[in-house]
Amino acid sequence: MLLPPGVGPVIFSETQIQARVAELGETISRDYAGMDLVLIGILKGIVFFMADLLRALSLPVIVDFMSISRFGPSAETRGAARLL
Repeated sequence: MLLPPGVGPVIFSETQIQARVAELGETISRDYAGMDLVLIGILKGIVFFMADLLRALSLPVIVDFMSISRFGPSAETRGAARLL
């Protein structure tokens, strides 16, 4: 598979990732059965993983998202993060 410039080698195959997400879904469903479960994802990188995880869960879930940004005079500032 030809990768775009700057992209490193593939570490986990799509099949391996799907299997692990299914395992996580089973474990979470078992461990949190009968409880109120809330999943909070940090935008934007979590969207596709969270969608796959939600499909793997067998219990009702409340879903919400947070956005976090850096603030300061430049993007390189190591200042505090701000929840949006």
